[in-house]
Amino acid sequence: MGLRDIACTLAEVPTLLALKKGMRPRSSREKDCIARQVERNAERFASRPAILCEGASLSWAQFNALANRYAHCLKARGLAKGDAVGLFMESRIEFLAAIVALNKLGLVAALVNSSLRGRPLVHCLSLIQAKLCILGGELVDALAEAKGALGLEEGRDYLFLPDAGCAEAPDWTADLARESAAASESNLPETADIALGEIALYLFTSGTTGLPKAARVSNRRFLANGRLSHIAGLKCTHRDRLYLCLPLYHGTGLMVGVGAAFASGASLFVRRRFSAGRFLDEVRTQGATCLIYIGEMCRYLLNVPARADDHDNPLRTMMGNGLRPDIWMDFKKRFGVRRIVEFYGSSEGNVAFANLLNKNATLGMTGGEVALAEYDLQAERLALDERNRGRRVPRGQPGLLLGRIKPNAAFEGYTDSEATERKIVRNLFEEGDAWFDTGDLMREIDVGFALGYAHYQFVDRLGDTYRWKSENVSTSEVEGILNGHPQVQFCNVYGVEIPGAGGAGWARAAVNAERRRLGAAASAAGLGAQSRIPLAGHRPHWQSAAQGPIGCVPAPGRMLREAGRAERRWRPARPGRCPGPRPGCAASAGSRCGGWRCPRCCAERPPRPRRTVPASWLCRIRSPGRPPHAAHPPCRPFAKPTAAPPRPPFARRRACAGGLALGRGLPARGRWPTGSGFGRLAAKQSGAAETPPPP
Repeated sequence: MGLRDIACTLAEVPTLLALKKGMRPRSSREKDCIARQVERNAERFASRPAILCEGASLSWAQFNALANRYAHCLKARGLAKGDAVGLFMESRIEFLAAIVALNKLGLVAALVNSSLRGRPLVHCLSLIQAKLCILGGELVDALAEAKGALGLEEGRDYLFLPDAGCAEAPDWTADLARESAAASESNLPETADIALGEIALYLFTSGTTGLPKAARVSNRRFLANGRLSHIAGLKCTHRDRLYLCLPLYHGTGLMVGVGAAFASGASLFVRRRFSAGRFLDEVRTQGATCLIYIGEMCRYLLNVPARADDHDNPLRTMMGNGLRPDIWMDFKKRFGVRRIVEFYGSSEGNVAFANLLNKNATLGMTGGEVALAEYDLQAERLALDERNRGRRVPRGQPGLLLGRIKPNAAFEGYTDSEATERKIVRNLFEEGDAWFDTGDLMREIDVGFALGYAHYQFVDRLGDTYRWKSENVSTSEVEGILNGHPQVQFCNVYGVEIPGAGGAGWARAAVNAERRRLGAAASAAGLGAQSRIPLAGHRPHWQSAAQGPIGCVPAPGRMLREAGRAERRWRPARPGRCPGPRPGCAASAGSRCGGWRCPRCCAERPPRPRRTVPASWLCRIRSPGRPPHAAHPPCRPFAKPTAAPPRPPFARRRACAGGLALGRGLPARGRWPTGSGFGRLAAKQSGAAETPPPP
């Protein structure tokens, strides 16, 4: 703790006082809502830019008028207050206008993940009992496959909003853009009767314990998050511009980014997808002073080759979650960001943290009542004392984060009452108390002088999940997809730490021994019996960048949409051709290498020192029906052993069962370990003496 630390902390006191004044408790019966806030901005900042996206720009008055036109068309369809309407489109101006239009009528906007297809998509729209579905032209094909299971009337209950360059509205939809073109642009009287406690949004969880659940978000909660971001987080005003490239169906992009813009009147630059290569150029061109981030964005930006002028940009503050402590200072120094407000929260939770004092490598402090309870990782439950009560962990030790449920810190829960009750822990520390179970391990850390406020750091996520690109991925969902493939007998999926990537999922699978070549479910991992499937993060050493992320399966939604497509990704585009004789290869020039690029012969992949592939293995993976080349002596038929050879322990990092290395799809670095099954078999066939594996 130094004088500089004390001075910087004391400089934040006016911000905390302003936040306390602006965050006074408000009754759930008080009349206010998201749409009313937009109308106030249209009155105060009528001509100032509100939303910019893909070359289009709307002022606050124009944005409010667009939402009013949509709202008048929806009102004519006879929907009742509180009805849910599905919103299925990518991040763009019309997406935000539709949210505001629904809120003007007291309808609930259910924001569906635009990457969902098939069963999860049907589940989300059926769960909230959607009366209508507003879809973007870019996602018509995805919804066309699922509409038969939704029970909505074609031609009436599907409202179409065209996208740039898309075709006309399909005959099973109504064109909302065309219907609203001549609608009134005046504010609706219904907006004045909407209360803070009414539900405004359904945000879907990541589905780590099954299919996604719909979390309720009230007007009060949305506005409170927006005020927090505006006053104490980003400290933005109507003169600022926010850079937002996160999906708007997620709480971070919507409640923190859009909420701050609505609360302050700042303009919002919206991008559908993040681009590390264009990021700095767009920040400078747009004059963006604030950034909404997730941790993966920062890691991607650090991986871009550094330039001497990276710090020369208008960014001064950023707010988001998932920025890892090991890259925190590197990012801050390289891009010249003076303030990083890491926060923690969930779509359904009643507890939130924010780094309002601008400390380093912490998710900050909280104004709510929280507890870090001791958790038994082996029994997978809270540790209890002899009185059957919970125990709080000492400072610095990880514990399960719990948020006290009180009238001013309500847990709004899910649409499913049983799922809501499962997230509540009752009578833990005393009789009658109730706590929201976040499912996250946290610890309290020392950040120096902090005005007496405790600061915390994220440790890990409990349950059968792993993190990938700042999202929670359900291991059970991945297992269900892999186990559904006929060549996988059973598998177990779990999370691992990948240096520089944050986290990923891996699978241990038992493969049908009668079918030697895995197809789509193995996702190009080249599995033998009892081996590992890389689900994210690593590219096999023989795979070129042009072939795409063959061994990378980041999330179940994109993992196995179609078996044939994944099968085509697994195999090379063209069979390799041998350029001529090389040491150890007697193949003639121009001959084919069995349908695969041979690491020993192919000119594009010259042999590496001490890296050879057993001939028996090459024959084992050749294309079905293609006989071994007669002029290629190493390619002789594979002789199946009479008994399964013993394998080394699976948990060894150097080589797993069958000689597959952790993080590698096909042969491990160096030779096949001679102590493994394939190594002994290759030595037996070649007559070489067996040597023990290296230590």
